[in-house]
Amino acid sequence: MLFFNPCKIEVLYFHSKYLRRPPPINGVVVGNTNVLPSSKVRNIGVVFDPIMKMEKHIYTVCKSVSYHLRNIKHIQKFLTKNALLKLVHALITSRLDYCNAILYGLPACRLNRLQLWLPIDKRITFKILLITYKALHNKTPEYISQLLTSRSVNCSGSMRSTTNRFILSVPASRLKTYGDRAFSVAAPRLWNTLPSLYP
Repeated sequence: MLFFNPCKIEVLYFHSKYLRRPPPINGVVVGNTNVLPSSKVRNIGVVFDPIMKMEKHIYTVCKSVSYHLRNIKHIQKFLTKNALLKLVHALITSRLDYCNAILYGLPACRLNRLQLWLPIDKRITFKILLITYKALHNKTPEYISQLLTSRSVNCSGSMRSTTNRFILSVPASRLKTYGDRAFSVAAPRLWNTLPSLYP
């Protein structure tokens, strides 16, 4: 009993930034409506662009954060410190953290706008490592856990126990622009750089 709403359907054609002339797309027919490709689409609050530069998404986040910061500043003197911290976390930090793992691998020049508020690159790394930890302990959907494969390594002549440390296999990535940013590649690389808890 589900129906498409042609007014809310968006089409985006992803392609490599090195592709000079993307193949022309006249649109996608949904029911009786021909939906033309867009230069950006929004999905679960994230703004995507054709070559995943994420500039429009970063702009949207910065605009939202600036708007709320201005509003908080106007009422700051009426709030207790505890209430102010809760408000900043609810309206600012939550927006900077929301789906920020998708920004992994972007050049620093794009993340600099978000760096004005928080060390966003470290928060992105933390988010990916947190999801990785949950995936290794069966606290994520199966489709995420299946992206990770653990292996044993020989450390100082002895096999490192999987109860002490998971070493994850890093799959080969052909597309350095997009492939290295995929969770299946980024998560094992970041996880394997963590220091061991045991000598």
